Amino acid sequence: MTEEKARLRKLGRVRRARAFEEYGSEARRLLARHDGALMSSAKSGSAMKVAGYYPIKDEIDCIGLLNALRARSAEIALPRMRGKDEALDFHKWDNSTELQEGEFGVMEPLESDERVVPDLVILPLIAFDLRGGRLGYGGGYYDRTLSVLRNKGDVIAVGAGFDEQEIEEVPRGDHDQHLDVVLTPTRFIKI
Repeated sequence: MTEEKARLRKLGRVRRARAFEEYGSEARRLLARHDGALMSSAKSGSAMKVAGYYPIKDEIDCIGLLNALRARSAEIALPRMRGKDEALDFHKWDNSTELQEGEFGVMEPLESDERVVPDLVILPLIAFDLRGGRLGYGGGYYDRTLSVLRNKGDVIAVGAGFDEQEIEEVPRGDHDQHLDVVLTPTRFIKI
């Protein structure tokens, strides 16, 4: 399975890079249009806590979506790495929050920023399928994080990417966590 995942990661990166070039900054605006559909996924009677990510390289930019969700009263957080083989922590974020560069060039909130336990996690991907399979970078950070969050209660996992990153089937192991929703510039896919 490892060789197949490596092959699919390479394919997914090529497709993502092409889509990123094609869409440019328009992808950010298109992804933000899904804010209402995501808000309808919120637990009734509670303020939604949403964790997103600060995009690197050619990942689809979800910052516009996070700002749209904040405008609808969601509390927004970004991830912060604790260490190798650890789950991610999430810390409160808005456009004025100071960020620092963490592992792999990812911009993160400061450790001193308020921690948030999200109801919904928007995560980047390299490839996805229509059965909730997600292929990430291979470090397992989001799989560990979703496992911890799901052991504590309900959390919605939302993969964000380009339509071109869809593949027929993502190979899945026992530790791989499923997506509940996939967002692309043109689709809201409920799994």
